[in-house]
Amino acid sequence: VDNEKFSNSSLATVQHETVYLQEEHYPTCLVFVYGPQPEPMYLALQNATEQVWRKECLVDLVIPKESQPPTMTVGTYNVLHSRYAAKYNEKSGISKMQNSSNWTTVRAPAIVQLLLESNLDIYLLQEVEVEGFLTLAELTSVFHVISYIHPGREANDGVAILARKRRFTVEKQKMVPFTSKENLTQNYMGAATALLKDCATDKTILVASTHLYTKKSLHPEATLLEYLQTQQDVDCIIWGGDLNKEYKRSIPSGYSCVTEGHGFTRGEKKIDWIFFSSGKFQASRTEESKAFVHMTMQTLELTGYPPSDHFGEAIALSPLEAK
Repeated sequence: VDNEKFSNSSLATVQHETVYLQEEHYPTCLVFVYGPQPEPMYLALQNATEQVWRKECLVDLVIPKESQPPTMTVGTYNVLHSRYAAKYNEKSGISKMQNSSNWTTVRAPAIVQLLLESNLDIYLLQEVEVEGFLTLAELTSVFHVISYIHPGREANDGVAILARKRRFTVEKQKMVPFTSKENLTQNYMGAATALLKDCATDKTILVASTHLYTKKSLHPEATLLEYLQTQQDVDCIIWGGDLNKEYKRSIPSGYSCVTEGHGFTRGEKKIDWIFFSSGKFQASRTEESKAFVHMTMQTLELTGYPPSDHFGEAIALSPLEAK
């Protein structure tokens, strides 16, 4: 053991290395963690161990309730559906060599790895391939997957909530459709909602993932907020997604968000948001939430671009009564 390397106080963040030994009868994996402080090193070791377990066994570790921190991490990410990557010639989603979609071969595996390694508790996803991507065993073994295909949308893309199985149970779920502007008798797009029971706090949390597009949907934000407010026996609400709006001075009534510490999520605008019930949480940005955002910004070696045309957004929420 290189003790000097493992106790290097000059390191800015915790790092880890995973080494697989090719033993014939007893496959062995060594996980090395090093960084400036013991506590984040321990958390990194736990996360790295979980990743190895999921990779080899495709099951999530079961962690006793009393060992789970009350703080939960939430991220949102528009993953760029392949249909829209081609339609709008988004460089992130087009193979340079073949001028075709790189979703199956490059971006989907990279985003799965990103979601697993980021280790957040809840993900709100948009422009997802509901019947393919969200059925992958790597995801379904770790997360409850609540997803719906948008009505009226040409790409048959959808929205989803991924909630970590070791922490949450799903009490109920529902699709909230939005009325089409072109035909008031039909729907265009919507939101995925789920009532989750948090095993770490015994709280019921109503979560919604949505993609707002006011050009073709009639009052989508108001429709979603009205639904959320009518739900009974809910301790708190978390909602967000690709909202196509900057919210510079118009935070929805009754909700809070974190505005500092993270910049643009698409182009030169911040249009991807996470809102939560005011007075219920202390919100912050932790190393885990920052790492998720950072990973969505990293270019892929095979494309030279990030996995999506959006960057992610993520925060940590601590119940106020637990502080």
